[in-house]
Amino acid sequence: MRTPLTNVSAVCRDVLDGLDVAYSVYWSCASADEGIVAMQRVAEVSGVAHLCPATHLCLHPVYGAWWSLRAVVVVDIPCDDLCMERPSVMPSPLSALERERAENLLAEALSPPTSKQPENGSADNKVQEHPSLAWIRLRDVVTAGREYRFSDDQIAYHYRKDRRALNRALDEM
Repeated sequence: MRTPLTNVSAVCRDVLDGLDVAYSVYWSCASADEGIVAMQRVAEVSGVAHLCPATHLCLHPVYGAWWSLRAVVVVDIPCDDLCMERPSVMPSPLSALERERAENLLAEALSPPTSKQPENGSADNKVQEHPSLAWIRLRDVVTAGREYRFSDDQIAYHYRKDRRALNRALDEM
């Protein structure tokens, strides 16, 4: 089945194969035997995103916290004239208030799960919040890129591996 991701992957592979150079692709979902790449560090040192210590997320200047790092392509091309200086670090897109809120939300996301009392006030029927909600609130604190927020189904699949959400998305294709 062709999906947007397989379509993009096929186009990239065709372009790379057409260059007649050696290349390696490293996927963010790879196992240790396949070679693991620190995707966030790649995004930071290449100047693509800001690796934010307040959120532990890579924040893109346009997409904010709502983008994903899926693969890195390393191409074997001689670059004798390439400047060997490290690119300048992208500044944080967070305001002081966003940073403070993010630090609090990160602490919450890293805390052990707690039970919340249901809205009807019944103490014997506590509901445990799904841990992913704390991480979503952390992404939501970033103003930049808010209009690119993942759909509810994408969030459900990304954080909870809810196959029903994946099936709904595939049905819409």
